[in-house]
Amino acid sequence: MNWPWQVGMLILTGVPGIVGGGLVWSIAGNWTAVLVYEILLLCAMGVVIFKGGKHSGDAH
Repeated sequence: MNWPWQVGMLILTGVPGIVGGGLVWSIAGNWTAVLVYEILLLCAMGVVIFKGGKHSGDAH
């Protein structure tokens, strides 16, 4: 597995997590909506890391 790529993707997820969480809070005004957004973002990034991690080492 390509660990640096996976860690980079997790760091890249932090920006939309923080900014998007703030936007969801501004629009919805409750923590439930923010929590749902964060869980969906985490699931989506999990899929990207799982699928991309398999193929990222093929270029070597």
